[in-house]
Amino acid sequence: MKALAVVVLVMSAGTAAAEPARHAAWVAVPSIDGHAGIELGAERGVAPETGIVLAASARQTAAGDFDAVRVAVAAEYRRYWRGGARWNAIAGLDRTGWFYGARVDLGTSRVSMDERHLGTTLTAGARAELGYRLTPWRGLMITGVAGLGAAVERDAAGRLPAETSPVVGVGLDLGWMF
Repeated sequence: MKALAVVVLVMSAGTAAAEPARHAAWVAVPSIDGHAGIELGAERGVAPETGIVLAASARQTAAGDFDAVRVAVAAEYRRYWRGGARWNAIAGLDRTGWFYGARVDLGTSRVSMDERHLGTTLTAGARAELGYRLTPWRGLMITGVAGLGAAVERDAAGRLPAETSPVVGVGLDLGWMF
C-alpha cells in the first residue's frame, strides 16, 4: 500500500492541465472473503464518454485442505453518462460520473491438495455492470462498480460436464487518470 501511495504522489507532481486524461490505471483487491488476490486494470478512452478496459488478476480461491489459484483476464466496454462527476477535481474529463458496461472474463484455476495436482478448470463469464467514478484530487481516481452475470466452468480435461452459475460482482478500484 505504501508503494501505491508513492506512485500516486510521484504521478501528481507531473500532472499537466493542458489536455484531458485519456487513460486510467488501477489496482483492486478482488476478494472480500479473506482469500488473497489482486487485479491490475487499465482503461483507454476511445471516444467521448467511452472507454475500453483490460484487466488481469490472480487470486487464491480455496483454503483448508485444498489449494487453488485462479488467474484471469478480462475485457470491458464502458459508456459514461452525465460526465463530470460532482467530486471531479479535473475539468474536462468525460469518463467520470455514472457508467454502464459489459464485461467478459476468461480464467483458469489450478486445484491441488498437499502439493498434489488434482485438476484444472477453465472459466468463461460475462456480466453487465453499473458504476460511478470520481476524481477527488488531481488524477486520483476512485471507482465503485457492481455487476450481475453468469459464468460457465468446466474441467480442462473434459471429464466432467460444464456447470453454469450466476455471478454477482462488487468492486472498488483505486487508481490514476493520465
